[in-house]
Amino acid sequence: MLLKLGADHTVVAVSNQAGSVFAGKTVLELIEEAELDDGDAVAVQHKEESAAVLRQWAEAHPNAAYNAHLAANAAAKAERKAGIERALASMYEAMSAEDRGKVSLV
Repeated sequence: MLLKLGADHTVVAVSNQAGSVFAGKTVLELIEEAELDDGDAVAVQHKEESAAVLRQWAEAHPNAAYNAHLAANAAAKAERKAGIERALASMYEAMSAEDRGKVSLV
């Protein structure tokens, strides 16, 4: 069903807003990044099954542009994470020694 609806290598944009977390991602990326309540076993199972179907399809249909897209999105995600970590480290350094003792950097 997902593939019949166009859930393949195609990049989708479900929002016209600049900076949308959905813009420029494939259905597989959206499914993999979806945050679900772990207590909802059915939803978690559907997410895992849907992602597995799309991963298998992508592996069976190699596409250089799709692979480049995934690599670019992974690099952008890593850069966002690094930026957040730098900001947190900067805030931690600006704290007093007393306040540093009250927080934990995990």
